[in-house]
Amino acid sequence: MDGEKVEINRNYLAVNPIYDLQNRPIEISKPKENEISVLIPEKFQPYQEEIIQQLENDYQGSYNINKDEPVQVKPIFVRNNQNYFSFSPQVAVQNNYQIEDPIAVVINYKFDPLILTNSISMGVGFYTKNGNNEFPLQNTQNLIDKYSFTDTWEPVSVAYAQVEDKVTRNKEQLSIISIYCSIYFVLVITLLFFSAIYYLEANKQILALQWIFGYSFFEKHYLVYLFLLVFWNIIFVISFFVSYNISIILPIVLLFAILDFILISFFILLKELQVTKDIIKDK
Repeated sequence: MDGEKVEINRNYLAVNPIYDLQNRPIEISKPKENEISVLIPEKFQPYQEEIIQQLENDYQGSYNINKDEPVQVKPIFVRNNQNYFSFSPQVAVQNNYQIEDPIAVVINYKFDPLILTNSISMGVGFYTKNGNNEFPLQNTQNLIDKYSFTDTWEPVSVAYAQVEDKVTRNKEQLSIISIYCSIYFVLVITLLFFSAIYYLEANKQILALQWIFGYSFFEKHYLVYLFLLVFWNIIFVISFFVSYNISIILPIVLLFAILDFILISFFILLKELQVTKDIIKDK
């Protein structure tokens, strides 16, 4: 988290003290017009000019968004290795919500309301807790109107929109996957059907003799099932080395293998008798 920028206010320093180079807790005086106080770790002191220039560009017009007036950055150097608690479950999760040695910009109440509210909400707004209300969005709008925040805050059903968008995208993906699966299934059945016909035609004389001598179905076609068994074993091994998740791969491979056995058996049974009778008639 080294070298990040955070935004805090004067009250934050009361609950998360930051110490200056003399080991005294930082106290921020009331802001002057167009001045911004910035807490900079001592290790960034060689880059003071670059930091100030960048912050002056970033915060230009912060006191009045319509005038776009320049601001004056007041640097305050602090000790290294100090942490800022994020107070957010989404920020600095991997570091126990502690941000180490950031450049801290102290915002204040004189900022333009639009910029101030964006800083307070960290750019993502706030989620209201009126979901039990029959009309939650309208209820939020009424509260904003009541306290005259209409120029600053605007209610947006972000959570609902995100859910709806996700549901829509999932439905579209499911439809596309279903179409591809249907096409794949038809192609597989077609391939198996013609494979069974080719196999029967290629071995019709041997199969006719075996039928005459009373060979069982499995005795006549065990090589087909042996080939399928080897094929699906190879598929299983390849899939396992790709994903290493046997609990998912094994049921899927077994399902497709069983389906393959059933379909090839059905097609052989469907055409074998006719092919055998034809070869006997020819003889």
